Amino acid sequence: MSADTILGSLGGFVGRYDNHSTIVGSGIRIGYHEEGRPEDPSIILLHGLNSHSGTWRKNISYLSKKHRVIAPSLPPYHGRIGSLPIFNYVNYVEEFIARTGNHRVSLIGNSMGGWISMLLAGRRSKILSACVLEDSAGANPNDVGDLPRQLAESSIPVLVIWGEKDRILSVEYGRRLASSIPHSEFVVLEGVGHFPHWDAPHEFNQRIEDFLSRKEKIDSSNKG
Repeated sequence: MSADTILGSLGGFVGRYDNHSTIVGSGIRIGYHEEGRPEDPSIILLHGLNSHSGTWRKNISYLSKKHRVIAPSLPPYHGRIGSLPIFNYVNYVEEFIARTGNHRVSLIGNSMGGWISMLLAGRRSKILSACVLEDSAGANPNDVGDLPRQLAESSIPVLVIWGEKDRILSVEYGRRLASSIPHSEFVVLEGVGHFPHWDAPHEFNQRIEDFLSRKEKIDSSNKG
């Protein structure tokens, strides 16, 4: 069975927290939760493997005060982890961004979502205004080839944020990723694991808002 069949046979995924849905390539229906004003800067939240938009429910209300926040529920994957068709997910997210009327977005990706963000940044850097990599998979330069280099050579502001007690991808993994992107910022949240946005939402939200606010002030100054 091909990767497309594994994903496509499910017809996508629409979760209970989703308040919208759209159809992307190969007929995959993706549910998503959206809050905020359409005219505000857009944030897209990308969850980890076999998760859903509801994992961001501790963050969306806070971030949507100043942003249009969209959290898709990407299709689950039931194959071998070593055969994860990551580029299928990148394609879905790229088309999802277009379908939801976004031209410039900030991506915030946890685990697999961070991996998708890095790949999309290398492919379509002009549509990204910022990139937040939270305990990101695909973060080892020895494993993912040119991903950190592509981010390093881009002008995309990057925040690497990591849980100090991550037992899936250690904080040193994140530190190496941040050091490979000279213009990135690196933040460690103490006492939390692989999901800082869930385990420490108050601090996570404030760190994200501070990073995006500073980035947006710079963008406004450059336009002026």
